[in-house]
Amino acid sequence: MGAQIGPRDVHFGVARPDLLRQVTGISPDAVGKHAFLKDAGYKSVQRLVLEEVNGGILAGLWLGELKSHAKYLYSNHRAEEFVSAASEGGWSVHPNAHIGVQNWERAGLTVLALHTTVILSDEQFDSFVVSSFRAGEGVVVDPVLTPSGQLLAGFVAADLEAMVQEASGPIAEA
Repeated sequence: MGAQIGPRDVHFGVARPDLLRQVTGISPDAVGKHAFLKDAGYKSVQRLVLEEVNGGILAGLWLGELKSHAKYLYSNHRAEEFVSAASEGGWSVHPNAHIGVQNWERAGLTVLALHTTVILSDEQFDSFVVSSFRAGEGVVVDPVLTPSGQLLAGFVAADLEAMVQEASGPIAEA
């Protein structure tokens, strides 16, 4: 069985609204392609699509799609458990940073290469930031850009050691 975890409404086969209804107990949307899972009590998944492809069924999930889904999914090691269970079941799971990239492109920034890292712990975040600083790269957490490309909101990570070293250098005379 294949799975696509991501935002695009790219369809690879024939929608199976009958199967969606049977599996979830939810009537699909008006187009018959998606079952929105909020009313069924799912807290980390927005929707599910099932399509018939080459004699099999493709399942597409929109995990962590909205902020409330992401907060639930990435707390208490749920994401790690989900990825482990999916991998053990033969599924392929790939992160997708589509929203940020689309917003950056609308702001006029060219994204030459993108690497997505799922950071599941404070230790992993610290390691990522340190390695970014050593590579001479900056880190902005949850950046929000204006259409002109200016940083509107976000958290800029600063290298404390560099700040202390800079502050303890010679004081310029007025």
